[in-house]
Amino acid sequence: MTQRLTGRKAPVGESAGRSFEFSIDADVAGKIPAKYDKFLKGKTIYLAGTMKVQRRRGGAAKGHPFVLITHKGNPHVVYFRPRGGDPMGDAESFNVALAVAKDKAKDLLLIGGDFNNQPFSAYERAAD
Repeated sequence: MTQRLTGRKAPVGESAGRSFEFSIDADVAGKIPAKYDKFLKGKTIYLAGTMKVQRRRGGAAKGHPFVLITHKGNPHVVYFRPRGGDPMGDAESFNVALAVAKDKAKDLLLIGGDFNNQPFSAYERAAD
Protein backbone atom coordinates (compact mmCIF):
# COMPACT_ATOMS: atom_id res chain seq x y z
CA MET A 1 0.00 0.00 0.00
CA THR A 2 2.83 2.43 0.81
CA GLN A 3 4.31 2.00 -2.65
CA ARG A 4 0.90 2.53 -4.29
CA LEU A 5 0.38 5.79 -2.41
CA THR A 6 3.87 7.26 -2.55
CA GLY A 7 5.80 5.51 -5.29
CA ARG A 8 8.49 4.57 -2.77
CA LYS A 9 9.19 1.05 -1.60
CA ALA A 10 8.34 0.10 1.96
CA PRO A 11 11.14 0.74 4.48
CA VAL A 12 13.81 -1.92 4.91
CA GLY A 13 12.56 -4.72 7.14
CA GLU A 14 8.92 -4.13 6.30
CA SER A 15 7.50 -6.96 4.25
CA ALA A 16 4.38 -6.86 2.11
CA GLY A 17 2.70 -9.32 4.48
CA ARG A 18 3.20 -7.29 7.66
CA SER A 19 0.02 -6.69 9.62
CA PHE A 20 -1.12 -5.14 12.89
CA GLU A 21 -4.12 -6.03 15.03
CA PHE A 22 -5.18 -3.94 18.03
CA SER A 23 -7.51 -5.19 20.77
CA ILE A 24 -8.71 -3.10 23.71
CA ASP A 25 -7.90 -4.04 27.31
CA ALA A 26 -8.04 -1.13 29.76
CA ASP A 27 -6.26 -3.22 32.43
CA VAL A 28 -2.99 -2.87 30.49
CA ALA A 29 -2.71 0.79 31.55
CA GLY A 30 -2.60 -0.25 35.21
CA LYS A 31 0.22 -2.73 34.61
CA ILE A 32 2.78 -0.29 33.18
CA PRO A 33 5.95 -0.43 35.30
CA ALA A 34 6.89 2.64 37.36
CA LYS A 35 10.10 3.13 35.36
CA TYR A 36 7.97 4.65 32.57
CA ASP A 37 6.25 7.19 34.89
CA LYS A 38 8.57 10.06 33.92
CA PHE A 39 7.85 9.63 30.19
CA LEU A 40 4.09 9.16 30.69
CA LYS A 41 3.68 11.90 33.34
CA GLY A 42 0.99 14.38 32.31
CA LYS A 43 0.01 12.36 29.24
CA THR A 44 -3.51 11.04 28.73
CA ILE A 45 -3.76 7.36 27.87
CA TYR A 46 -6.51 7.28 25.24
CA LEU A 47 -6.48 3.54 24.63
CA ALA A 48 -4.74 0.48 26.06
CA GLY A 49 -4.65 -3.13 25.03
CA THR A 50 -2.69 -5.66 23.01
CA MET A 51 -1.08 -5.04 19.64
CA LYS A 52 -0.39 -8.16 17.58
CA VAL A 53 2.29 -7.79 14.92
CA GLN A 54 2.64 -10.31 12.13
CA ARG A 55 5.91 -9.60 10.32
CA ARG A 56 5.15 -11.66 7.23
CA ARG A 57 2.11 -13.35 5.75
CA GLY A 58 1.66 -16.76 7.36
CA GLY A 59 4.16 -15.99 10.14
CA ALA A 60 3.44 -16.12 13.84
CA ALA A 61 1.92 -12.97 15.34
CA LYS A 62 3.56 -11.57 18.47
CA GLY A 63 1.37 -9.79 21.02
CA HIS A 64 2.60 -6.72 22.89
CA PRO A 65 0.80 -4.62 25.54
CA PHE A 66 0.37 -1.04 24.25
CA VAL A 67 -0.99 2.38 25.14
CA LEU A 68 -2.06 5.18 22.81
CA ILE A 69 -0.98 8.66 23.95
CA THR A 70 -0.03 11.94 22.33
CA HIS A 71 3.65 12.84 22.27
CA LYS A 72 4.81 16.24 21.04
CA GLY A 73 1.38 16.78 19.50
CA ASN A 74 1.16 13.49 17.64
CA PRO A 75 -0.85 10.33 18.32
CA HIS A 76 1.77 7.88 19.55
CA VAL A 77 1.67 4.14 20.29
CA VAL A 78 3.98 2.91 23.04
CA TYR A 79 4.29 -0.86 23.17
CA PHE A 80 6.13 -3.08 25.60
CA ARG A 81 8.36 -6.10 25.07
CA PRO A 82 9.87 -8.59 27.50
CA ARG A 83 13.36 -7.90 28.80
CA GLY A 84 15.26 -9.30 31.75
CA GLY A 85 12.35 -11.45 32.91
CA ASP A 86 9.96 -8.47 32.98
CA PRO A 87 7.11 -8.86 30.42
CA MET A 88 7.05 -5.05 30.07
CA GLY A 89 10.79 -4.50 30.52
CA ASP A 90 11.40 -2.63 27.26
CA ALA A 91 9.32 0.07 25.55
CA GLU A 92 9.29 1.00 21.87
CA SER A 93 7.06 3.53 20.17
CA PHE A 94 5.88 5.03 16.90
CA ASN A 95 3.70 7.84 15.58
CA VAL A 96 0.36 6.73 14.22
CA ALA A 97 -2.58 8.20 12.31
CA LEU A 98 -5.83 6.91 10.88
CA ALA A 99 -7.16 8.18 7.58
CA VAL A 100 -10.88 7.53 7.86
CA ALA A 101 -12.68 6.84 4.59
CA LYS A 102 -16.39 7.13 3.86
CA ASP A 103 -16.33 3.35 3.43
CA LYS A 104 -14.79 1.84 6.61
CA ALA A 105 -13.18 -0.93 4.54
CA LYS A 106 -11.02 1.72 2.85
CA ASP A 107 -9.61 3.26 6.06
CA LEU A 108 -5.82 3.54 6.16
CA LEU A 109 -3.60 3.06 9.21
CA LEU A 110 -0.47 5.20 8.91
CA ILE A 111 2.49 4.10 11.00
CA GLY A 112 5.58 6.27 11.32
CA GLY A 113 8.77 6.18 13.32
CA ASP A 114 9.66 7.39 16.80
CA PHE A 115 10.35 10.91 15.56
CA ASN A 116 8.45 13.45 13.46
CA ASN A 117 11.04 13.47 10.67
CA GLN A 118 10.58 9.78 9.82
CA PRO A 119 8.28 8.58 7.01
CA PHE A 120 4.97 6.81 7.47
CA SER A 121 3.88 3.53 5.92
CA ALA A 122 0.23 2.89 5.02
CA TYR A 123 -1.73 -0.24 5.90
CA GLU A 124 -5.14 -1.21 4.58
CA ARG A 125 -7.87 -2.48 6.87
CA ALA A 126 -8.14 -6.27 6.83
CA ALA A 127 -11.38 -7.74 5.55
CA ASP A 128 -13.83 -8.61 8.34
